[in-house]
Amino acid sequence: MMTFDELKARYPDLIPPGFSFQCGAGWIGILTRYFDDVAALLPEGEKFVLDLVQSRHGTLTIDASYGRGVSGDVVNALDRAGMLADARSVRCCETCGSPGRPREGEWTSA
Repeated sequence: MMTFDELKARYPDLIPPGFSFQCGAGWIGILTRYFDDVAALLPEGEKFVLDLVQSRHGTLTIDASYGRGVSGDVVNALDRAGMLADARSVRCCETCGSPGRPREGEWTSA
């Protein structure tokens, strides 16, 4: 399984140095597919800002923004890539990456 450091090395133009993923390594495969999509969709030289990648309520949340030169069609495709990553995370264990399902139970706060 790939590590977060290897993921950062694979996508240096998309993941800023020192970026901290706030999710388990089991979702690295999902993130790899997401960054592959972003790299394929984003026009060369366009700005991509990765703000946050975290586990929120048991699913993957990716917050990113794009440069103003990105067309509406590309923005829609990039947004779909993020939604697809979120949907994939529902059926994948955040810890180990094996197929899984959401657990029943209460949410607590620290």
